[in-house]
Amino acid sequence: MENFINLNRLFNQLPIDYIDGSTDDDIDLTEFNRFQAGASLGWKELVNEYRVVILAEAGAGKTQEIRHATQTLRTENKFAFFMRLEHVADDLESAFEEGTYQEFQNWLNSNEEGWLLLDSVDEARLKDPKDFERAIRKLYSRISIAIQRTHIVITSRISAWRPKTDLKFCETQFPAVYTVYKENKIEIGEEDISLKEARSSSLQNGLNNTPDEKKEGFKVYSLADLTGNQITTFVTTKGVKKSADFLRELERQDAWVFTTRPQDLEELLAFWNDKQRLGTRFELMEHSVQRRLEERDQDRRESKPFTIEKAQKGARLLASASVLRHESAIRIPDGTNNLRGIDVKSILTDWDDTDCQILLSRPIFDEAIYGTVRFHHRSVREYLTAEWLSEQLKNEGSRQKIEHLFIRTQYEQEVIIPSMRPILSWLVLFDQQLLLKVYKLEPELILEGGDPSRIPIDLRRKILASVCQKLASSSSYRSFEQLTAVKRFALPDMANDIIHLLEEYKHNSDITSYLLDLVWQGQMKTALPIALGFALDHNAERHTRIAAIRVVKEVGTKEELNAVCTYLLTDEAPHDRRLLAELVNSSDGSQESAAWLSKALASTQNEKLYDSDPLGYSLLNFVKRADLDAVFTLVKGIDTLLRCQPVFERRYCEISQQYGWLMHISLKAIEKLIFNKHSTVFTSASLFALTQAPSFSSHESYRTWAPSHTIPALLSDWQELNHALFWKDVEETRNYFERHEKEPLTNFWQVSGIDGFWKFSSTDFQLILTDISNRSLLADRLVALSLAFKLYKENGSPANWLNGLKKAVEHEDELKKRLDEFVNPPAPSEEYKKWQKREAQWKRQEKGQEKKRQLVHDQNIKWLNENCEKLRANDLNEGAVSKAQYYLYERLRSLSKADSAKPASRNWQSLIKDYGIEVANAFHDGLLSFWRTYTPSLRSEKGKKDTNSVGIEFGLSGLVLESTEMTDWPQNLSSEEAERACRYAFHTFGGFPSWFPKLYKYFPLLINQLIIQEISWELALEKIPEGEDYTYILNKVSWDCEWLWDSIARPLLERLEKEPTNIVNLQYMLKVVQGSSKIPDIELARLADKKCNTLTSLQHLPYWYSTWISLEPESAVRTFSDRLAELYAENQKEATKLAMQTIVALLGGRRSGASVRETFKSPTHLKNLYQLMHHYIRV
Repeated sequence: MENFINLNRLFNQLPIDYIDGSTDDDIDLTEFNRFQAGASLGWKELVNEYRVVILAEAGAGKTQEIRHATQTLRTENKFAFFMRLEHVADDLESAFEEGTYQEFQNWLNSNEEGWLLLDSVDEARLKDPKDFERAIRKLYSRISIAIQRTHIVITSRISAWRPKTDLKFCETQFPAVYTVYKENKIEIGEEDISLKEARSSSLQNGLNNTPDEKKEGFKVYSLADLTGNQITTFVTTKGVKKSADFLRELERQDAWVFTTRPQDLEELLAFWNDKQRLGTRFELMEHSVQRRLEERDQDRRESKPFTIEKAQKGARLLASASVLRHESAIRIPDGTNNLRGIDVKSILTDWDDTDCQILLSRPIFDEAIYGTVRFHHRSVREYLTAEWLSEQLKNEGSRQKIEHLFIRTQYEQEVIIPSMRPILSWLVLFDQQLLLKVYKLEPELILEGGDPSRIPIDLRRKILASVCQKLASSSSYRSFEQLTAVKRFALPDMANDIIHLLEEYKHNSDITSYLLDLVWQGQMKTALPIALGFALDHNAERHTRIAAIRVVKEVGTKEELNAVCTYLLTDEAPHDRRLLAELVNSSDGSQESAAWLSKALASTQNEKLYDSDPLGYSLLNFVKRADLDAVFTLVKGIDTLLRCQPVFERRYCEISQQYGWLMHISLKAIEKLIFNKHSTVFTSASLFALTQAPSFSSHESYRTWAPSHTIPALLSDWQELNHALFWKDVEETRNYFERHEKEPLTNFWQVSGIDGFWKFSSTDFQLILTDISNRSLLADRLVALSLAFKLYKENGSPANWLNGLKKAVEHEDELKKRLDEFVNPPAPSEEYKKWQKREAQWKRQEKGQEKKRQLVHDQNIKWLNENCEKLRANDLNEGAVSKAQYYLYERLRSLSKADSAKPASRNWQSLIKDYGIEVANAFHDGLLSFWRTYTPSLRSEKGKKDTNSVGIEFGLSGLVLESTEMTDWPQNLSSEEAERACRYAFHTFGGFPSWFPKLYKYFPLLINQLIIQEISWELALEKIPEGEDYTYILNKVSWDCEWLWDSIARPLLERLEKEPTNIVNLQYMLKVVQGSSKIPDIELARLADKKCNTLTSLQHLPYWYSTWISLEPESAVRTFSDRLAELYAENQKEATKLAMQTIVALLGGRRSGASVRETFKSPTHLKNLYQLMHHYIRV
């Protein structure tokens, strides 16, 4: 394994609407990566998430990144494991590459959080497309007892990840985690701290509030491309020859697009070091393979002669065996009894152990793990396999057999085997006959990998024409539209063909946008005129115009790009925000561009709330690259728009409703002007935005998108601007007062910006003193006087400052009178005197209270140390928590900053500092013993929750502590104690506590009995008792207790004979029963059949029909069709509703996965279902 270079890679979150908005698994990340929603995240933030999917192209470095992240977590003494998904399905123990299986078991037996970093979906699917699902199911079955404390990170190539299907499957197997995001603290007043023992019932009012919780489900991220700085770091760290020349050559050839992935950059650098030029993809791969097969150590090369030809032959054989046997691991001949992976001697039959060892030690293989190696990257393995197969074809090997490795007949059609596509895209470069066959069968495959630039131009022309034909025939056909494929085909010698196709398909936006992307990537200047035509066509589809604009920027002149910008202003309809964003990205940041942009913004589509906005990011980037004059031109343009009616009317702030979103852009622009000390910040346009921003920024409509700025800090270093902003704020506030008939503005505290950007200190006193004399308006002079006097009082009332104030007002009676009022305030009114008296009394009381609290705290420490044993056993009634115990418990929560997800009791040692070791130990012992002294009641016993929430919380904390500290827990418990612990578990909010699965492992019959007892009580309820929540046992069991399903499925099935009153209970029960391996399909199908033929409730029927269809699709769909037909004749809306609810229950909804079995998932049954739904559900 090569040394890892930490580039601080970033990740962009995929907005949920990209997934929810997709009707299938077809999703394009290209546009998203250019305009991601929100800020990019690093590993520090990512590892705090509980459910993460990372998508990246091959060679992007995702494997190295998650391995390094795992290593980092482990250095922090956390349970973190890096695992290969392709090994999990067959042998979990051999899947660990960071961490060991024994450590994994130790973690499961603890209550600690753990991290599973799983690589990768695409590798797992190579052998069998279902291996990924099998691996995930197997992993879940092993970690189900710890699922709520498990952080899961899954990686995948973008092409292998099915955005809707895979995400829904993962969410079903790895449910969302409940996390506390708001902690309700209990304020303990003076009387609560008293150490006189009392019943805990007196504390109940303090614990009525339940912590707010949220569910943390899967979040999908893409691994961001390498930035310029990261590339420079990589190049520098690698010690590249003439690195400056390399970077300049990248710039000259505009080859940055080939450096976005570490693997591409690695190969470019290696080729550069050897050839001092940049190569094609084929050249880079060929060079990389040869370089990695050579012995780099001169001494070893001489002591163990080994020709490059022999190394190539061996590597090709091993790569082919790995691909054809769907096994990535290759066993090292080290004499150990290792059965994992391919036996190298079975492939290299005429090689001795020494030669095998030499080959497997070459850097084309990763370092050995568990006695096996693997090719350092899958693309290398695919290329070598293609080389070996091409040799077999040249040596008159069986062409038919070789072709059958890639092509099979299915439903009387020849199709390419998905897992073999990457090898085939390389192999066609070596074999003309196979190339022609693939061209006729599926020409786009040639674009997916390999190096399309090596394909003869005549064939490339035919391929491109075929691609366009397929795009024209199917609106959903776009698997080869990915940007990587576009780059490989974007060669200038295709320009005339592309122009012809653009003319032929000019009315098909899918084709025109695709072809224009080729022109853009290939920098085809001869296609500029036709691209310009599309860019200037108001009627052209958005993506086509965007692609055309990119072409004009890339190969056109500045004048031509300006013509496009000018022409946009003639559009009658509001400008498309993404189209305008592309033009902004293409602009040069000049003053002319800023003037045009100001006009364009005036007629732009409104921003969609909570939607990712590429225009906003484009404007921010424009501000970054624009010169200062251009920045101010934009500020002036936005100033005009911010004042447009209608406005948001907030206190002291009136900003346009339509253009308010531009406020944040204006602030970033003004920030740049301030940073550069540009004089235009003193203009009305700049100052107006600065005065309005503080009040406006809190408006609900604009809280979701607000880039940070440093304006307050910059103002503190520029006294003149701070001063000017204050007086602009005075002006705007006075105008506001006049419009709304407010009182005259004569005091600084009336100014709207009192919480705004401007601030004054002692250094500003002389400046404000001058304002008292120099401001033209009397009202302004009065404002200045009030501010100056405030500074005078805040800075210790210096005598010379007061003399200065007196001198400043000596010639104006109104000012002299106001200053006299400040210095010698008039005798207070009786009402004011009463207020002052109350204020003084409150302050005295507060001071006394503080002294009393400190005295009580000191007394508490003394009392606690003298009465430690009462913390161990409080001698109160059963279930009562003494105030001494509760006081320390709250102190512990405060010291630990703990929430319900991480109990404070585990941090009991933090009490030692304030209270001493004896008190801490006694409290610890009291926690451990308390839960055994109180038996919480079950809802089935009293018909409602146990109201002793303090006692239950205290007992749960003790159980957490005991289960963590005692190695033999829960074997040490009696049956009676196990039942009591189970009762506590039933009272937790959300899921069961982390120790509950361990308890169940040793007391299954007892816990099953209690669970069924409580579920029976739930089912007997006609309605939920007033004041009770509905998150009781059925909810807990169905949510995150799959490990429990087999043991309770049979009792639940029996209870399903009687239809549950509550539909939510029905859903919970069916989820458990269908998820259990103990209930045969035939038995469940018979019950579903019976229900569907006897029930009349249209609310319940969808769940039974979906169950029946999932098990016996042929008969169930036929009966369901008849039922829909009968219902349709009576009530069409009800029939449509039943069809919709049934298909959602069968396939899963927008936010939830399906819980049914999968017998129905065959082409015939799915086709019948589709036709039936199409008949009754009309758009």
